[in-house]
Order: sequence, then structure tokens, then C-alpha cells
Amino acid sequence: MNHHGLEENYIFPALARKLPDKFGAHGHEKEQHKHIHTGLDSYDGYLHWARSHPDQYEGKKLRAIMDTFREVLYAHLDDEIKDLSAESLQKAGFTLDELRRVPMWPRHH
Repeated sequence: MNHHGLEENYIFPALARKLPDKFGAHGHEKEQHKHIHTGLDSYDGYLHWARSHPDQYEGKKLRAIMDTFREVLYAHLDDEIKDLSAESLQKAGFTLDELRRVPMWPRHH
């Protein structure tokens, strides 16, 4: 599971109870993830293709793909720092005990 999968499956549901507009099913953070992953899929697809066609690889094309999700990626990194800050979580009403119980990774039984 990737970074965003862990967040969306384990961390966001716990945070969505008090911050649904940011971490809920249609919250801001999840919407950003969708846009980032669309860009990353194109990026990965082009690199996969380029491995089979190294003589046709174009750095400008890869850069153009990266530019399609650059703004949302940078905004996401900035927003996530603010949204997960102690101040933001405390303002939303989370207690330290509640935050300690937020699952940070899958538990294997």
C-alpha cells in the first residue's frame, strides 16, 4: 500500500469525524490525492513506455507530464502540513488521547 492508501484507509477516517471537509469521503485532501494520482499514473506510464523505447524518450514530454500535477502537489504538501498541525487538530476538538488512537499503519493479526 502506498502513502496515500495508508492515509485514506487508516488516518483520514479517524480525522474525518471532526474534519469532514478536509478528510471525509469528498474532503479536500482526498480530492487532491485523486488529481496527484492521475498525474503520477501518466508519469509512470510514460516512464514504462520510455524503458521500452529509450531512443524516443523526450525529457520535455516528461516535464510536461510533471507540470500537469505540479500545482496540486505543491498545494497538497502545503495544505497537509497545515491540516495536520497540532493547532488545526486541537482547534477541531481532538484530544491528545484521541490522536494517539489514530491508526498510523495497518495492524496485522
